Amino acid sequence: MEINIKLSDAPISQLSDRSYQSLISELKARVLEVYPGSYLLITHDSGPTTFQTKGFHDDNEAHIVLHELVEDVLKHGHWLKQ
Repeated sequence: MEINIKLSDAPISQLSDRSYQSLISELKARVLEVYPGSYLLITHDSGPTTFQTKGFHDDNEAHIVLHELVEDVLKHGHWLKQ
């Protein structure tokens, strides 16, 4: 299974390098906890946050789960406490 997450620059543009790395590390851990063994690529872009998946039984369901994970990590993630 392949997962490509493009994060919008808006929520991360003001982060320090350390906070950004912590955010990405936590997001990777959370996604791979739900979808172990997946090939995961996380980038950021000036557009909206988007998800591309390949090899899932239900891509729409995977997009919903990924969206919820990204929102949870951005709003409530452990990286915020650093």
